[in-house]
Amino acid sequence: MGKDDNIIKNEVIAESERRNYERVRIRIIHILLLI
Repeated sequence: MGKDDNIIKNEVIAESERRNYERVRIRIIHILLLI
């Protein structure tokens, strides 16, 4: 069970990092469009 918990935790972290990356990319695109 410990190994499965770590795998699930890593997947959740990877998903949140991916979401943060998308948010940052969208913000950068908005800034570039405003210039």
